Amino acid sequence: MSWKDKIENGIFKIITGDGKSYKPLWKPGESSLDFNTAAYNFINLEGTLVDRKKPQSSKYPLLFWFQGDDHIDEVEAFMESAKDPRAWEVEHPIYGVIKGQPIGINRNDRNYSITEITVDFWESIAVDYPDDVISVSDRIAHKSKLVRGAAIKSYLGFKPETADISTTKRTAIQIAADLIKLAGEKKVGYENTANTAIKSVDKLISNQIDTITKQQGIFTGLIGFDASVKKKSNFISNAITSLLAEVDKKNDKYLYESQAATGISTICEAAVNPLPQDYISRADIDEVVNSIVAVHGEYLKALDDQQVSRYEIEKTWNPDVNLQIQLNDLVVDTIGSLQSLAFEAKQERIIYTDKNTNLILLTHQYVGLDADDENIQRFREINNIKNEELFTIKKGRKIKYYA
Repeated sequence: MSWKDKIENGIFKIITGDGKSYKPLWKPGESSLDFNTAAYNFINLEGTLVDRKKPQSSKYPLLFWFQGDDHIDEVEAFMESAKDPRAWEVEHPIYGVIKGQPIGINRNDRNYSITEITVDFWESIAVDYPDDVISVSDRIAHKSKLVRGAAIKSYLGFKPETADISTTKRTAIQIAADLIKLAGEKKVGYENTANTAIKSVDKLISNQIDTITKQQGIFTGLIGFDASVKKKSNFISNAITSLLAEVDKKNDKYLYESQAATGISTICEAAVNPLPQDYISRADIDEVVNSIVAVHGEYLKALDDQQVSRYEIEKTWNPDVNLQIQLNDLVVDTIGSLQSLAFEAKQERIIYTDKNTNLILLTHQYVGLDADDENIQRFREINNIKNEELFTIKKGRKIKYYA
């Protein structure tokens, strides 16, 4: 069947988690697909082995309409079905059959004869990954320790010189100064950890293992901070960028590969130990997944850029294969676990007011009122409702809530 036939004669059908089927009108959109990749290099072999793992979940923006005399009733039925947390099955004229979860649903009733629905659809792994009896938090913590152990062994691949002491210490001071901004009430404890790590650099030549082990604490100390996963991820990503800026000579590459891998493992561990407000919606989880994919991808690219021809004997350096395999396994497992967690999270819903209304009525309609007015305050913050809108929210105003 040609692409024209698929568009003109193909079926667009959504089977929601409750088993109900909907066949609205549809319009083509765009999809994205990322792959889990890792680059490995081997001594005495020309070039790079790029190991492309199974692809990450694809994302599809679905745009469709309900129309007809009873389209409002059909939309209401669809929105009610969308509350079921189980996966959808979408039969698409172009993409075929895809299974996954809606991250967000945007409803637009501004045209009286039709209702336009936009869905950010996230193709999900069909079964829980991986399937075992160990908790996600414990499993990721274990794999993070394996990564950090491999990172220490990788770091021992060179003989440190006096010049490496100043570089390592400068890097430790800079990263600790940035990350301590997230410490909050745990600032004193983190300062002690950071100071111990900085002082250990003086013994880099005589005790290389102790030095790099304590340097790892500068990153791993963040895991217990009372800061959001997003903040931890952003701060660590910036710290990894700072590490890369310090790479000048061959020995610096060992520090970058080791410490950046430790930073990424810390992000993964933090991602599966969120604060209560970190993952309110599936969009929140999607954002964290994207940040992990981005920082890992940039790390792999940086490692690839640091390599030179094997004929430059004095400058030859290659990433540690075992470390990269361990880190890739951790990243893939973390992403799969977060996607499973997304099944339990709420969808982001967007509507447009069909008449003038107010904050209390909207909160009551979409969230529900509570005795302490916490829902009202939360609804107000989500929608950035200022004082001038407290009593009158005009028709056509975009409103966001979670369901």
